[in-house]
Amino acid sequence: MDENSTEQYENDEFGQFLSKRDVIMRILFVILGLAIIALSLFIWQIQIRHHPPGSRAKGTLRSIGSSQLAYRELNDQGQYGSLPALQATLGISDRYNLGNMIENYSMTWEAHNISIAVGEPLVSQFTVIAYPRDTRYASMATFCITEDQIVRVYLSGKGYEFESIYQWDPIL
Repeated sequence: MDENSTEQYENDEFGQFLSKRDVIMRILFVILGLAIIALSLFIWQIQIRHHPPGSRAKGTLRSIGSSQLAYRELNDQGQYGSLPALQATLGISDRYNLGNMIENYSMTWEAHNISIAVGEPLVSQFTVIAYPRDTRYASMATFCITEDQIVRVYLSGKGYEFESIYQWDPIL
């Protein structure tokens, strides 16, 4: 074997080593990529379990209930107010509306101030309901709050009608 053929042989082994190394590196990169994706999905699942979409709805409804109490204390008639009334009086941002106040939820907001008899004080009530936009997920329930400051959840199949919000299950 001459010197040139020895160099050629060493270069071929080095070339084969590089291609094996490249293959191994590519396999490692694929495994690393899959591991990162799996870890990301795992973390996402943990976040969903600890911060389900409904928790934002419940928290926002509790804040609305507190805001309604503050609004009632500020006006002379002791009435609850609409969202625009609370925004004007309490400084709630006008960027909020019933469609964007709670992520993935839409809302209805009613404030009723009823006079039972002439000369009698008004009876003031409010109902705010948060409806999920995407009902594919079990954690996306319908919630409400009323003047009694109890956040309730509607659970179908419980034997009460949707319109009977005071029968919905309370969330403590």
